[in-house]
Amino acid sequence: MRWAFAVGALFFALSASGQGVRTIAGFRAESRPNIDGNLDDPLWSAAPKAVDFVDVFSGKPAEDATEAWIAFDDEAVFVAFYAHDSRPDALIGREIRPGTDLEGEDFVVVRLDPFKTLQNDSINRFHVSCIGTQNDEIAGGRAAKREWRGDWQAAARIVEDGYTVEMRIPWSVMTCPTGTEPRDMTVNFVRLHARLKTTTIWSNTTSAARAELNGVWQDVVPGKSGQAPKVQTLAYVLAEQNEDSTKGDAGVDFRFPATSQFTLVGSLNPDFQNVEQQVETIDFSRSERFLGDARPFFAEGQALFDMTERFAIGRLFYSRRIEDFMIGAKSYGRVGQNWNVATLLTLDEGDEINGAFNVVREFGPSQGMSVFGTLHHAEGIRNNAVGNGGWYRLGNWSASYEFIALDDDDDASQAYTYSLDYQVPKFFVTWRYSRIDEDFTPALGLIPFRDRKGYYVFTEYEDRFEGSPIASLRAELYASRFDHLDGSQFDDGFDFTVEAELRNDNGFRVTYEDREFEGERDRVTGVAYGWGVNNRFRQLIVGYSTGTRAGEDFTFIETMGSIRVLRKLDLSVTARIVDYLGTTEQYIVTVGWEFDARRAITGRIVRTGDKTNGYLAFRNSGFKGQELYVILGDPNEDEWRTRLVVKWVIPI
Repeated sequence: MRWAFAVGALFFALSASGQGVRTIAGFRAESRPNIDGNLDDPLWSAAPKAVDFVDVFSGKPAEDATEAWIAFDDEAVFVAFYAHDSRPDALIGREIRPGTDLEGEDFVVVRLDPFKTLQNDSINRFHVSCIGTQNDEIAGGRAAKREWRGDWQAAARIVEDGYTVEMRIPWSVMTCPTGTEPRDMTVNFVRLHARLKTTTIWSNTTSAARAELNGVWQDVVPGKSGQAPKVQTLAYVLAEQNEDSTKGDAGVDFRFPATSQFTLVGSLNPDFQNVEQQVETIDFSRSERFLGDARPFFAEGQALFDMTERFAIGRLFYSRRIEDFMIGAKSYGRVGQNWNVATLLTLDEGDEINGAFNVVREFGPSQGMSVFGTLHHAEGIRNNAVGNGGWYRLGNWSASYEFIALDDDDDASQAYTYSLDYQVPKFFVTWRYSRIDEDFTPALGLIPFRDRKGYYVFTEYEDRFEGSPIASLRAELYASRFDHLDGSQFDDGFDFTVEAELRNDNGFRVTYEDREFEGERDRVTGVAYGWGVNNRFRQLIVGYSTGTRAGEDFTFIETMGSIRVLRKLDLSVTARIVDYLGTTEQYIVTVGWEFDARRAITGRIVRTGDKTNGYLAFRNSGFKGQELYVILGDPNEDEWRTRLVVKWVIPI
C-alpha cells in the first residue's frame, strides 16, 4: 500500500493560486423591479454591478462576459444577470418543470448565505436557466411543496447577444439572522455555459470550492424582524380502490417558522405509500446500498440529520429505516450565530418510537464540534446511539473525527473514525482510519460493514481543457486495507477510475478493481461510453464490466437510453444484466407526457428477475395552491398491484 501514499504525496507540492475575496456594496432598492427578464427597470441602472467573471478551473477571464446586479429591501433580495453570448443561437434550455436538474443547459446561479458562515453547507443556491426554469438548493434542505419551500420568482429572456435573468428571492425563503443592524453576507454569482462547457464565477472559489473565497455583500439589512410567524398547513384526502376494498384516508402536515432561523414541523398520518421512492438497481454490491428519501417530512431539514460521514462508519441516521408512523415532529435551524440544532421524533400505532438529534457548535468557518444520536424503542427492544464529532481546517489541510457508542438492549459497542485531508485546486486526497465493533448495529443506521479496523486512501484529480476534444477529465483512486478485529484480513486492494467528458457532449469511463475480500480475489475491468451525457432528451449510455469476483466469473452489462419526441413525450429504457453465480436481469421502462410545467402523466414498468411492477400517474403540482394526483398501481411495490388512488392536497 506504500504506492498509494506516494501517489498522494506527488501532489502535495501543489498550492492554490493567489485568490482574492471580492466585495459588492449593499444597496437598498427604492422601487421593486417587474420580474419579467427585461433589464429596463430603473433599479438595475442604480444597483452595484458584478463583472469580470473568470473560469473556475483556470482562473482566466471568461470568453463570454457576464454581468450581475444585486439589491434588497425589507421583503426580498433582487438579482439580475446579463449573460452575453457570441452564439445566442446555440443556447441550450430544455427543462420547463421547476426543481429539475439543469445540468447541460445554460443557466446562472446566485449563492447567498445571510450568516456569512464561510461554509458550503450554509449557502443557499438559486438557479435559473436561459428559458426561465428555476431550481434551488436551500441550506438545510426543504420539501418540494412550494408553500413550504418558499415562492421565489424568476424570469429570463433570450436577447440578440445572450440572455437576461431577473430574480426576486424573499428573505423568508432562507434562514436569516434577526436584527436591524447592517451586516456582511456571503454572495457569489455563477454562470454555467453549455456550449463552452465552462463554469465562470465572479469571486473565484476555484475548483476546490473554497467557501471562504465567495464574495462579501457588505452592509445589508435582512428582512423585517418582529413579523408574526404563521403556521403553514397542508392537508390531504385520498380515496383508494384496490383488489379487496374501497377506503379513504386523510392526514395533515404542519410547518411553523418559529423564528427566521428555526423551524418546527409536524405530521399526522402522513401519506408515504404514494411517494415514489428511488428504485434499487441490481448492480453488484457486497453491502446494503443507500437510497434517497423523497418523503416530504424527512426532506425538511434533511441536511442537518446527515450527522455522520457516510464514507467512514456509515450513516447513523438513515430515514428509510422509519417506514411509516402515525405522529411525527421535528425541529431544525440555527440558535444564535454559531449553533445548529435538529431533532426528530416519530410514534407509530404499535407504540414504536424513533428519534434523532444533532447539535452542532461552530467555532468559526474552519472548526466545529457536534453531539448527535438516535433512539429506537419498540416492544422488547431498546437501541440507543450517541456520538460526538469534530473538524478543523488549516489552509489546505483539514482533520476530522467521529466517535459513536451504542447501547443495544444493554449490549454496548462502539465505532470511531478519524481522517486527514489535503485539498488544492484540481486535487484532493484523504486518509481515513476506522474501527467498528462486530455488534455495532444502530437500528436507524446504514452501516455497510462491521467487525473491521483499518484505513483507506482516496485521491481525486479533475481538470478542464480549452481547445481540446476532451472538455474535462477526472481520475480517482481508492485504496484500502481493513482487517477483522481478531486480526484476520477483511479487505485489501484498490479501485481506479478515469472518466472524461468530450467537447461533443459524449463521454467515457474506464474502471479497474483489484482487491482481496474475505480471502478471495476480485479483479474486474469496466468500460462505458455515453452519447449526449448531459441531454436526457437524446441520450444513450452503454457499459460493460468483466472479470472475476471471489474467483468466479463476473459480467455486468448496462444500457440506458432516453429520448423526447413530439416535443412533449419522454421515453427512457434501462437494461441491466448481472451474470455472477447465475444471471439476474432488470429492465425499467418509463414514459412521460409533459403538458406544461404543472401537469404531466408518467408511467413506469420495472421488471427485476421474475417480478414485474408498474404504475401510471397524473399530477397537477409543482406550484402554490391545491394539487391533484391520480395513481393507477403502486410505485413502491415489487410486483403489480391493482389499485386506483385519487389524492388531493389542500393548503390551509
